Amino acid sequence: MLEQPDSKNGARQALPLHTVILVHGIRDFALWQKNIREVLAIEGFHVEPTNYGRFDLFRFLMPFDFFRERASRKIERQIRMVLNADPDAKVSIIAHSFGTLIVAKIISNAIGIRFQRVILCG
Repeated sequence: MLEQPDSKNGARQALPLHTVILVHGIRDFALWQKNIREVLAIEGFHVEPTNYGRFDLFRFLMPFDFFRERASRKIERQIRMVLNADPDAKVSIIAHSFGTLIVAKIISNAIGIRFQRVILCG
């Protein structure tokens, strides 16, 4: 929880934390996450990067979903950990490339996962 001074009596009141989850793409070292994290932190957001590991083009292009499903389940577990850590927090998500596919799948299939805002890039 973040604290903000109460204008009436000077006491500090707790504000709900707004967490932003970051999901990278395939063949991506996620260097963009460092820049986004710094900007969001300055603005008072808590940032949680996720990681499903390096996902090469060969696995991405395979005609069956085993590797994609594995990456999706890994990210969903990480998202649930963030949501369970502070159930009252607002949670938004920013995803890039293959991360957008993972997030779209999680939003459409997962029970109990809701986001304040969703940004899908690339």
